[in-house]
Amino acid sequence: MKENVLAKLRAISIFEGIDGGQLDAIADLMTTRSAAKGEAVVTEGEMGDEMFVLLEGAVVISRRTLDDEQYTVAELHAQDNHFFGELALLDEDRRSATITAREKCVLLALKRDDFMGLGESESEMALRITRRLAQRVSQQLRETNQDVILLFEALVTEVRARESE
Repeated sequence: MKENVLAKLRAISIFEGIDGGQLDAIADLMTTRSAAKGEAVVTEGEMGDEMFVLLEGAVVISRRTLDDEQYTVAELHAQDNHFFGELALLDEDRRSATITAREKCVLLALKRDDFMGLGESESEMALRITRRLAQRVSQQLRETNQDVILLFEALVTEVRARESE
């Protein structure tokens, strides 16, 4: 099982460039969790203090609208080396989405306190991971900005169309 965990961690982008001994230390901090089909792994609005690596299975990411209707944002599959909840390693905040097991899943969980503690003794490694997290957040922010621009342009177009009627 440990070799499977290490192989998965090697394939996860935020752990890229982390040497074997350090990766082994991260693996030792992670706990293995199972989630049955339909079980919520993370619930939107709850406080989060851990990130997850999808070891086996698939999950669905969903959010609630202002009318409290749930919609699917994405689906993640273990074979694509996905992880989620990574912002919980950096700060204490509420979860922005619900993540539900689409099928039986095996997950690796890393708690913020464990990550921070490891960072105290392995500061270079923690900095590498934090940089990768920052790059991921930056990319997501850029994509969000593009979405906002598209929505704004669509709204302006709609308003102008109504004004010219």
